[in-house]
Amino acid sequence: MALKIKEIHIVTKALLSASLLVWAAIPAPAQEAVAEPEFEAASIKPAEPLNTGSMTSGGQIRIRMGCDRPDPGRFTCSGMPLRALVVRAYGVKNYQVSEPGWMDSERFDVVAKVPPGATPEQFDRMLQKLLTDRFRMTVHHETRELPVYALVVGKGGHKLRKSVEDGKESQVNAALADRGALPPPPPPGGTGQQSVMVMSGGGAGAKGGLMMTMRDGLSEVVGGKVTLSSLASLLSTQLNRPVVDETGLTGDYDFTLDFAPDETMRPGASSGALVLSVPGPVAGSGGGGAAGSEPRDPSTAPSIFSAIQSQLGLKLEPKKGAVDMIVVDRAEKAPSGN
Repeated sequence: MALKIKEIHIVTKALLSASLLVWAAIPAPAQEAVAEPEFEAASIKPAEPLNTGSMTSGGQIRIRMGCDRPDPGRFTCSGMPLRALVVRAYGVKNYQVSEPGWMDSERFDVVAKVPPGATPEQFDRMLQKLLTDRFRMTVHHETRELPVYALVVGKGGHKLRKSVEDGKESQVNAALADRGALPPPPPPGGTGQQSVMVMSGGGAGAKGGLMMTMRDGLSEVVGGKVTLSSLASLLSTQLNRPVVDETGLTGDYDFTLDFAPDETMRPGASSGALVLSVPGPVAGSGGGGAAGSEPRDPSTAPSIFSAIQSQLGLKLEPKKGAVDMIVVDRAEKAPSGN
C-alpha cells in the first residue's frame, strides 16, 4: 500500500538525520601544523675566556661582544652572555629579562645560516627557537610595575650641541663598520689601570653612535650624531632600569658626559664592540699621567644624575611604569645540538 504524505515526510527526515550522523562520525581532515621558522644551520659554542693578563703596557685588545649580520644569509654573535642573546632574540632591554644569575657570565659564539627572504619577524622567531632548543630553555611573559626614569629637559634648558649634517658617519659607527680597524685608544696617562671602551652603533642606517670609556674609576660617554632616545637606551643599560625619553627633543646631537659610576651600575655590551687596554704611564710624564693632562679623581667626580643635569642640562625623574618582562624559568648551561 502506498505511503501517506505524512509518513513520507517522517521517513525523509529520518534518512536526513541518519546521513548527518554518518558525516559527523567521519573525522575532519587534519590541518597541517605550521612549522616554526628556523635557521638552515646553526652552531652555539662557548666563547674563549677573556685573557686580559697577557696585555702589556700600551697594548690593546679588541673583543667584539655583539651580534651582526654581515650579509642577509649569515648571522654571527661573539662573546655574548646568554642573557644578552635573550635580549637580542626578544627585542627587549637587559632590565626586561629575569633569569638565573649564571646567564650573565657564561659567554657564547653563534654562527647561523639564515634562509633567503626571511623577514625580521621570522628572524626573531628563528633565534628564539634556537635558544629554546639548544639550551632547553622555557620562558614566559609577565607585566610588572617597576621603577623607571623619565629623561626630561632641566629648568635651565638643555646644553646639547645639535649635530652638523655633513653626510658622514660618526667615528663610532665608522669604527664598528670597519672590522679590521681599532677605535682610537683611551687618553694616555692615568694609573695604568685597565680601561674598558664600549662602542654601540645607533642601529641600521643610523649615522650616529655612542662610545663609553671607563678608566681609573671614571666613565666618559661620547655621543656623535645620536638621538636622545639612543642616550636614554644607554642610560637604561647603565642604570639597569627603564629610561624613557620625555625631552621632546628631536634630531641628532653631539655631547660628552663624564661621571663616577657607582657599584650598582652595569656597563653592559649587548651590541657593538668592547676594547680592553692598559695605557700605562707616558714617557716623560714622571709616571703620573700624560704631559699637560690633569689627573682625574673619582672622589670629586659627579654622579651620573648630577652630571646629566650640570653637563647636558637634562634630568632623570623617578616614576613608576608597567614593564613587560621575559622570565626565564629554566635553561641549561651547555648548549646541545652542535
